[in-house]
Amino acid sequence: MISYILLLWGVFLISLITTFNENKIFKSNSVDVISPKIKMGNHLFINQFLLMIIIILLSIFAGSRISYNDTFVYIRRYTLEVPTSLFSLDPSYLEISNNPAFWIYQTLIKSYISTDPQIFIAISSVLYIMSFVYFYWRFSPKFGMSIFLFITLGLFLLGMAAIKQILAISIGIWAVYFASEKKWVKFFLLVLLASLFHPFALLYLLIPLIISKDVWTVKTFFMIITVFVIGSLFESFINVLMVLTGNIKDYSESSFEESVSIFRVLVYGVPVFLSFIYKRNINEHGNHFIKLCINASVVSFLFMVLSFFGGAILFSRAGAFFSPMSLIALPWILVNCIPRKQKIMIYYLFFTLYFIYFFYGTFINVDFSYKSIFSWLNI
Repeated sequence: MISYILLLWGVFLISLITTFNENKIFKSNSVDVISPKIKMGNHLFINQFLLMIIIILLSIFAGSRISYNDTFVYIRRYTLEVPTSLFSLDPSYLEISNNPAFWIYQTLIKSYISTDPQIFIAISSVLYIMSFVYFYWRFSPKFGMSIFLFITLGLFLLGMAAIKQILAISIGIWAVYFASEKKWVKFFLLVLLASLFHPFALLYLLIPLIISKDVWTVKTFFMIITVFVIGSLFESFINVLMVLTGNIKDYSESSFEESVSIFRVLVYGVPVFLSFIYKRNINEHGNHFIKLCINASVVSFLFMVLSFFGGAILFSRAGAFFSPMSLIALPWILVNCIPRKQKIMIYYLFFTLYFIYFFYGTFINVDFSYKSIFSWLNI
C-alpha cells in the first residue's frame, strides 16, 4: 500500500516538472500542440528523459506484479494454453468472439521473446503505459493533472486487472484522435484492431456520432434522457438484451444484479457537471478535440449511471473505453474556465478529493492484494 501511494505522488511530481518545462499552448482550432521550447535542445531532452522515468516507474510497478485481480488467470493461461507457435494456435481462438488479436499477441511473445509469463506481464504493462503517458503528454493542457487522474481514477489499475481491455483502450484512444482530425480510414482501422483485442472497442464507433461543433447539444440531452429511461426500466431492458444476444459472453445473468457505488458515479460526473456550467466558455474557446473529449466524458458517465442500476462489471468496463478522454477534459476545464481568483482553492480541492477517492476505492472499499517479484514493492 505504501509503495503505491509513493508511486502516485512520485510520478505526479515528475509529471509536474515536465508540465512547467514544456510550456505547452494549444491552437484554437487544432489538437496539435505548439511547443517551441521543447522541440529543440535541452528542453526536448529533459522532457523525454522525465517521460521515460515516469514510464519506467509505472512499468516496474505494473510489470513486476505476480498477484493482483486477474493477474493469476493471465499467467496460468499464458503458461498452459498459449502455444509456442502460431501454427499450433487453436483455430477456435481465431474466431472474432474470442479476441483473436490477443491470442496472436500472446503467441508471438511466447514464440519469439520468452515463455516466462512474467515477461508477458511486463511487456503488456510497458505497452499500455507508454501509450497513455504519451497520449496525455501530447494532448493534455496539464500533463501532471492527467497523470494524477490516470492513477487516482483507477485507469492504471484497470491495466493491471484486465490486460485485454487495457490494450484495446490504449489503441482506441488514438482512434479518437484520428476521428477528431476526420482521418476516418485510420480511425476505422484502429477501432477494428482494438476490437480484435476486446469486442467492447466497437463502442468507439459511437465517436463519429458525438462529434459536434458545440458541447451540450440536443444529442447530449437525448442521451441523458435515454439512459435514465433505461435505468428506470432496467430489469426489462436486461431481459430484452439477454434474449437478443443469446446471453452476453463472459457475463452471467446474476452479474447484472451488482451495481457500483453512488460515490463512483458522482466522481465520474464531475467533468460532466463542470462542462455544463461552463458550456458557453467551452463552446467559445475549446478546440474540436477538447469538445470531443467532453462529449466522450458524458458517454463514460452515462455508462457509469447504468452500472449504478445494475450490471456493474459490464457497464462500468464499457464506460472505461471513454473515460481516458475525461482525463483531458477535466484539466482543460480547470485550467481554462475556472476564474483566476478561485483556481488555488479549486486545485487544492481537486487534489485532496481525488486522493481521498483513490485511497478509499483502492485500500478501503476493496482488498488491494498486490504482490510483486520485488519484495520492496510489497510494503
